[in-house]
Amino acid sequence: MRLISHLPTQRAAALIQTAAKHFAHKVTVEQADGVARIAFPAGLGTMTTDGTGIVLTIDADDAAAAERVRGVLEGHLLRFAHREAPQPLVWIEG
Repeated sequence: MRLISHLPTQRAAALIQTAAKHFAHKVTVEQADGVARIAFPAGLGTMTTDGTGIVLTIDADDAAAAERVRGVLEGHLLRFAHREAPQPLVWIEG
Protein backbone atom coordinates (compact mmCIF):
# COMPACT_ATOMS: atom_id res chain seq x y z
CA MET A 1 0.00 0.00 0.00
CA ARG A 2 1.23 3.49 -0.84
CA LEU A 3 0.08 6.80 0.65
CA ILE A 4 1.16 10.21 -0.69
CA SER A 5 0.78 13.69 0.78
CA HIS A 6 2.25 17.19 0.49
CA LEU A 7 3.26 19.60 3.25
CA PRO A 8 3.49 23.16 1.92
CA THR A 9 6.46 24.93 3.50
CA GLN A 10 9.25 27.35 2.70
CA ARG A 11 11.53 25.34 5.02
CA ALA A 12 11.38 21.96 3.31
CA ALA A 13 15.10 21.16 3.41
CA ALA A 14 15.42 22.19 7.07
CA LEU A 15 12.35 20.18 8.12
CA ILE A 16 13.56 17.08 6.27
CA GLN A 17 16.95 17.44 7.95
CA THR A 18 15.36 17.83 11.40
CA ALA A 19 13.09 14.83 10.91
CA ALA A 20 15.91 12.66 9.55
CA LYS A 21 18.15 13.46 12.52
CA HIS A 22 15.31 12.84 14.95
CA PHE A 23 14.33 9.46 13.53
CA ALA A 24 17.95 8.33 13.04
CA HIS A 25 18.19 7.85 16.81
CA LYS A 26 15.71 4.96 16.60
CA VAL A 27 15.51 3.62 13.03
CA THR A 28 17.62 3.47 9.88
CA VAL A 29 17.60 6.71 7.87
CA GLU A 30 19.19 7.27 4.46
CA GLN A 31 19.56 10.88 3.35
CA ALA A 32 21.00 12.34 0.13
CA ASP A 33 20.20 15.07 -2.39
CA GLY A 34 17.17 16.47 -0.55
CA VAL A 35 15.59 13.05 -0.03
CA ALA A 36 15.26 11.20 3.27
CA ARG A 37 14.16 7.56 3.52
CA ILE A 38 13.12 6.40 6.97
CA ALA A 39 12.78 2.66 7.57
CA PHE A 40 10.08 2.38 10.22
CA PRO A 41 9.24 -1.12 11.49
CA ALA A 42 5.82 -0.87 9.78
CA GLY A 43 7.00 0.57 6.45
CA LEU A 44 9.13 3.07 4.56
CA GLY A 45 8.58 6.82 4.78
CA THR A 46 10.16 9.03 2.12
CA MET A 47 10.39 12.83 2.19
CA THR A 48 11.39 14.84 -0.89
CA THR A 49 11.50 18.58 -1.59
CA ASP A 50 9.55 19.78 -4.62
CA GLY A 51 10.01 23.57 -4.57
CA THR A 52 6.72 24.25 -2.77
CA GLY A 53 7.16 21.96 0.22
CA ILE A 54 7.69 18.32 1.13
CA VAL A 55 6.26 15.37 -0.77
CA LEU A 56 5.71 12.49 1.64
CA THR A 57 5.36 8.91 0.47
CA ILE A 58 4.64 5.90 2.65
CA ASP A 59 5.08 2.34 1.43
CA ALA A 60 3.80 -0.46 3.66
CA ASP A 61 2.50 -4.01 3.36
CA ASP A 62 -1.08 -3.15 4.32
CA ALA A 63 -3.40 -0.31 5.32
CA ALA A 64 -2.87 -0.78 9.07
CA ALA A 65 0.91 -0.58 8.71
CA ALA A 66 0.64 2.47 6.43
CA GLU A 67 -1.58 4.17 9.01
CA ARG A 68 0.98 3.57 11.78
CA VAL A 69 3.75 5.11 9.68
CA ARG A 70 1.47 8.00 8.67
CA GLY A 71 0.65 8.79 12.28
CA VAL A 72 4.29 8.91 13.36
CA LEU A 73 5.66 10.74 10.32
CA GLU A 74 2.86 13.31 10.05
CA GLY A 75 2.73 13.94 13.79
CA HIS A 76 6.43 14.68 13.99
CA LEU A 77 6.55 16.86 10.88
CA LEU A 78 3.61 18.96 12.02
CA ARG A 79 5.32 19.52 15.38
CA PHE A 80 8.63 20.42 13.71
CA ALA A 81 6.78 22.90 11.46
CA HIS A 82 4.75 24.43 14.32
CA ARG A 83 5.90 28.00 13.53
CA GLU A 84 4.09 27.77 10.20
CA ALA A 85 0.81 26.59 11.80
CA PRO A 86 0.46 23.64 9.39
CA GLN A 87 -2.88 21.97 8.82
CA PRO A 88 -3.37 18.19 9.07
CA LEU A 89 -2.22 16.56 5.86
CA VAL A 90 -4.48 15.07 3.22
CA TRP A 91 -3.28 11.64 2.10
CA ILE A 92 -4.18 9.81 -1.10
CA GLU A 93 -3.55 6.24 -2.10
CA GLY A 94 -0.97 6.06 -4.82
